[in-house]
Order: sequence, then C-alpha cells, then structure tokens
Amino acid sequence: MTFWRTRLARPAPLRLALFQKRLDGDDALLQMARARFERVGLGAEVYAELPGDLEQLLRLCPARLPVAVHLPRDWSLLDPESLRRTAELAIAGRSRVFGLVLHDEPELHSRKRDYVQALRAVDGRLDELPAPPTLFVEYACGHPPERFAALFESVADLAHVSACVDIGHVAIQEARTAYERIHQGQELCSITPDDPGLPSLLRDVQAAVGTGRDAAFALVARMARLGKALHVHLHDGHPLSATALGLSDHQSFLAPVPIGIEWRGRTALDPMFGPHGLLRVVQESLAAGDPELVSLSLEIHPTEGRSPLGKEEPLFRHWTNLTNAERMSFWLDDLVRHGVLLDAACETAVTPAKMEGHMADV
Repeated sequence: MTFWRTRLARPAPLRLALFQKRLDGDDALLQMARARFERVGLGAEVYAELPGDLEQLLRLCPARLPVAVHLPRDWSLLDPESLRRTAELAIAGRSRVFGLVLHDEPELHSRKRDYVQALRAVDGRLDELPAPPTLFVEYACGHPPERFAALFESVADLAHVSACVDIGHVAIQEARTAYERIHQGQELCSITPDDPGLPSLLRDVQAAVGTGRDAAFALVARMARLGKALHVHLHDGHPLSATALGLSDHQSFLAPVPIGIEWRGRTALDPMFGPHGLLRVVQESLAAGDPELVSLSLEIHPTEGRSPLGKEEPLFRHWTNLTNAERMSFWLDDLVRHGVLLDAACETAVTPAKMEGHMADV
C-alpha cells in the first residue's frame, strides 16, 4: 500500500490526526478538514461503527493519505459479535484502511488465555482478506505497562495484530501510580491548581509526572523492538490540567498548564511531554526498525476558539451562521501546527537544534 508521504525527504512513519466533526454541522466541516490535512500531508483517524458509515467517511478523507479506523469503545475481542463487525469494517475499508484501533480490556489479565485466543482468531480472519489492515489494540484500561507489553510479546508472531501505545494514557496512569506510592490514598488527578497545599505537593507531583513520561517512552521503545507494525496515539496533558484545562490529557504539546501560584519563577507548568518529549517518542518508535512500519496519530481534542475560514470559506456559502465552522477551523489550525511539529520530529537526522528551528513554523 503506497501513501503520499509529503514534506519528508526520507522514509518516515505515517502521520495522521483525528478526522471528526465534533461540532454540529454538515459535511462542509470535514471537507475543510480534508483540505487542511492534504496541505500538510496528514492522514485521517476516523471513528466508525457500520460499513456504510465508513464508506461515507472514506469519500471525505484526505486523498491518497493513510486512514485508520477507531472502533467503538464498547466492542470486545471476547465478544463474537464484535469480532464479526470488526471483520465487516476491515472488508469495507478495503485497501484504503491500514489499521483498525480497538481499546484493550480489564480482562486482558484475568482472562489472558481467552484474550490471546481471540487475538489469534482475529489474526486468522484478517489473513483471509486481500490487503488486510492491522488490528491495533490500544493501551486504555490502565494495566501496568509490563503486563500490556508482555501480552504483545507473547503474540509477536501474529502478522495482523499489534499494539497501539497511547502515550497520554500511559503517562497519566503511571504518574497516578507513582504519586500514590508516596501519598497513599491520595489521587493525583484530584489536586487542583488552587489547592492551598499545592506548594508543598508540587515537587512530588512533578516527580510523578516524570515517572509517567519515562514509562511512556519505555513502552513505545519496547513495542518497537518487536519489529512489526506499531501505532502510537500522540497527545499531551498534565494531571493538574484536569481542572485547569478541562482534561488531563488529549491536549496540545505546546500549551502550558496554568497554576494558581508561582513555582520556580513561573505561574504555569510545562505539559508532560512538550515538543522535545514528542521528539523522544518518535525517536523511540523508530529506533528499532523500519520507519514505514510506524504510524503516529495526533489525538488532540479541540479547545474553544474561533479562526477565519481562509481558503475554505466557499465551502460554507450555504451556512447562515459560521460559528461552528470557525470553531472547527480553530481546532484544525491547532492540528496543522502539530502536523508541522510532527514532521520535524520525524526527520531521521533531527537534532534538538533543528527542532528549535522548526518551532518558528508552528
């Protein structure tokens, strides 16, 4: 399968971003997204449940750019009906869809034998298809990363099943675990930026964040060493941003996290990863194998704001109220900035100095 790999001079991972409306409006919103994505070479990660829905989305996705399909969160590998519907979407995607993404489950440990059998069953079913996609099982339920990694090492022989490492999910979960070891019974993500005890807690908070970040780097590297397809969900955040910005993750790599006090001369914290953490994730994903086995998907959710429609304004001539179009444009601007940042991180010879140079374009 050959995709348009624009902007990068050497073999590189597939680069994608969320391709959704997330706002009320017609398909003009996705037509605008398609135009923006095509200009920077970003493929699409779409959500679909029915073959007809997927076929409609594929008509709107960026042309000649990769597509991944995120399956519904309540589908289970242990449910025969979910497996049947997964196969239907694989068929509907034909050669256009390179990957299907499905969340892991709490039963991954308690029913490991059944789970492995299910992985082998879906691998066999996909093997019967022409140009089959890979089923990527996403780290989502908060299992210890060691347990998640060991599962995929045990099925490393499967050609059409692999791991999706969501760096935000890993980092937040492991930060919470690390913090609880120090402050037993206390939930890291319940601390608010205006907590009166924050000054005495920040050192431990930031140490836990560092532990979580390192765990994400390590899991990406370990899965990359399998030498097979690897999908990575990219987004930033911080435990304190659960109240400061609305979510603890699915946030920008470029947005500081405001706090209600001054700490080390600043009134905001860096996000968990930031641009250089993103670079490290990309480096770990590429260090052990073929860059073209790796796919990197920006899962950054929209924040509130509005921006002009620019070249896409004619798409909305039939709209009488452009509010949601301009809100969508604001989110797309953010995804495009991150697409530029991701391109910089994907340059095989990138150095920190080069990364700083690219920041002028973001």
